[in-house]
Amino acid sequence: MAKWGRDNTELKTWGNYPDRADYRTHNESLSVEFGKTFTKDNGLFLEPEAQMVFGHLGSKDYTTRRGKTVHMGGYDSAIGRLGILFGKRGTEGEHPYDYYLKFSVLHEFGGSRSFHLAAPNGGIMDYSEDYQDTWEEAGFGGSWHISKNTNLYADAERSFGGNWNKKWQWNIGVNWQF
Repeated sequence: MAKWGRDNTELKTWGNYPDRADYRTHNESLSVEFGKTFTKDNGLFLEPEAQMVFGHLGSKDYTTRRGKTVHMGGYDSAIGRLGILFGKRGTEGEHPYDYYLKFSVLHEFGGSRSFHLAAPNGGIMDYSEDYQDTWEEAGFGGSWHISKNTNLYADAERSFGGNWNKKWQWNIGVNWQF
């Protein structure tokens, strides 16, 4: 799977010196996934999965409303995932459907991202963030097969156990297989 996207970011700080910034960055990723579905006669299924995602988030230069200039370096990512889905498939009718629970363990093998901040009064701060980490994700979802090669899907997931936490992510879309 190949993806290209744009991230819109709005930063806000509070306290004695509140500040704001809005900026956009571009991102690209290439993903390879392998899974095998084991199905029982009653429609229950189990699907172990393995995935590798290679991505890049572009660099960005921006200025905050208080005049601080920021250079944020690009970031290369390599995330490995081992997961499992457990669900039930409904085959009655013309359009099969399924619903499932899922659990994954992920590891970021990527490197770091550098930041350079300069304040109008001459203050400078340079630092780097290391993104290597391991975390878990859990979720639920389902799909509706509208034709042999096309289905609609919706799912929700959240992460836990790592330095970065995703509260809830909702996905909805169309999947076409060839």
